Amino acid sequence: MQIRLLNLNLAYGEKVLLRDASLTLQQGEKVALLGRNGAGKSTLLKIIAGDVAPEDGDVQLPQGLKVAYLPQGLPQASPETVLQHVAGRWPEGRRWWQTISGEPHDEAAAAGTPHAASEEAIWAFEQKARSVLSRLELDPEARMDALSGGWRRRVALAAVLAGDPDYLLLDEPTNHLDIDGIWWLEKHLSSFPGGLLLVSHDRAFMDAVVDKIVMLDRGQLVGFPGNYTQFEVRRLAALEAQERADAQEDKKLAQEEAWLRQGVKARRTRNEGRVRALQELRKARAARLSQQGKVQARVQVGETSGKQVAVLEDAGLQLGGRWLFRGVNFVLQRGDKLALLGPNGSGKTSFIKMLLGELAPSEGTVRLGTRLKIAYFDQLREGIDLDASLMDNVGQGNEMVTVNGQSRHIISYLSDFLFSPQQARGPARHLSGGELNRLLLARLFLQDANVLVLDEPTNDLDVETLEVLEDLLVNYTGTFILVSHDRRFVDETVTSSLVFGSQEQPLEIIGGYEEWQKLRQAERQQAQADRASSARDSRASQKGRNRRPRLSYRERMELASLPEEVEAVEARLKVLQTQVNEPDFFSRQHAATAPVLEEIGELEQQLETLLQRWEALELKRSEAEG
Repeated sequence: MQIRLLNLNLAYGEKVLLRDASLTLQQGEKVALLGRNGAGKSTLLKIIAGDVAPEDGDVQLPQGLKVAYLPQGLPQASPETVLQHVAGRWPEGRRWWQTISGEPHDEAAAAGTPHAASEEAIWAFEQKARSVLSRLELDPEARMDALSGGWRRRVALAAVLAGDPDYLLLDEPTNHLDIDGIWWLEKHLSSFPGGLLLVSHDRAFMDAVVDKIVMLDRGQLVGFPGNYTQFEVRRLAALEAQERADAQEDKKLAQEEAWLRQGVKARRTRNEGRVRALQELRKARAARLSQQGKVQARVQVGETSGKQVAVLEDAGLQLGGRWLFRGVNFVLQRGDKLALLGPNGSGKTSFIKMLLGELAPSEGTVRLGTRLKIAYFDQLREGIDLDASLMDNVGQGNEMVTVNGQSRHIISYLSDFLFSPQQARGPARHLSGGELNRLLLARLFLQDANVLVLDEPTNDLDVETLEVLEDLLVNYTGTFILVSHDRRFVDETVTSSLVFGSQEQPLEIIGGYEEWQKLRQAERQQAQADRASSARDSRASQKGRNRRPRLSYRERMELASLPEEVEAVEARLKVLQTQVNEPDFFSRQHAATAPVLEEIGELEQQLETLLQRWEALELKRSEAEG
């Protein structure tokens, strides 16, 4: 099944988002949509989802196609439960919830909705929803208003996955997810049989999931096969070719302009076709110059701080009766580039607040160094006044700002961050998520700081702005602390990390995610080696004993039959799993699906018991023979 977009046009005022844009999405394709912040990526997803109508053009979706759309924003922190929120996303889920809760429902209205729920789908929904919630480690009975942003993001993902859609439209799906959530999502989307169109800034995520890149550039859609790394190679080659072509065009334009400016005789005999060609060259160059350039940000560095930025001695923090961390002995030196890694809720943001003095340590001491000027990037954007203009948000009512010792008009400064004069004078609430983050960066970089604290600065940024920020931090001469789940961004910018969550005392490592992964792998290998060594030691200790229990005749017969029993159980499990993987399995009647799922659970338990018994008998035999 295909989704076809034909000659779409859409503009908001003077801002053109789509200009005769066309695109065909094939069933099974996994596509990443790239483009500048504010270019219209989220709007395009909303058009396909039916939430926004184009001014002109055609959106062709096959009859009965189930499309699930995940917006950028978080679900509301409402009193409803997680399971209730997930059920409310789909007609069959709503009918199921109304049935079990006793709520009235309008049969006639339900029958007239798209994808009206069949009885089979209604009763299969609970199994599917609970299965997805379990994989995402979500408590079905938890209240939405009791969950953090990261957990509510997982609920939103569960909601779009629970209905077995044919197509997924995901807008920044990794935002607010921790690294374990991102790894799970990568694995799930890689095996998802339907179509996928996602907007993402996470380059490692795109490399793992997508097989096609589509660029939205000045209202046009252009596709490139391959993942993000392959796209980068093609984009670099295309840019180099474009630069050569532009240089040739500029040279030709200069020659034609010189010809046109010749004397009266030349003007009298000039070729009108040549004049028209010259006018086209002028238009082409004007179009090139009107394209947005890259962000021209510069980080201001204040006076040099003291050598020691922060010293923690046996520091710990307890919130809500739970220790987030304790026993921290750590020195942050001037010039350090530190990442805070770990799952959501492990204490990273609280650690920052403790360093900034917003939270007092529950034990130990935190001592800040001298001459510190700290600039803080807040992931929740609480410092942005959505009703105020961009000028007021950044300039605090001043028309002139000081940038690296020089005075500049606020509109000129905002243009470095790709904001037009019209945007600069307008309210911040009209900005996209990525544009809001650019606005935060514009305000942050005006501060005369020698310590940057960046809490999820990469969320919603377009890839080109992300790369500019990456370069800025690599070359930054001050100190910075970074919280981010963007693996490539962290690995490119930091020199060391504190890892939270695995134990009460954070682990200090050199490097970022790549080094942490190597360490985790080494720990797993060491644990396996320790178990093997323990088993060898156990066998060796048995050798010194006088009594060496041998297998009885019945145990020898049991051991001989176990491989065949295990093979039979595994074969039956494979048959049943093939049935579950069929596209229409969860749309069948409850009476048909429940026995299959129950038998799978029983067989998995039986298999675990058989393998444990096999291992015990083998160990006993080896000890007896030793």
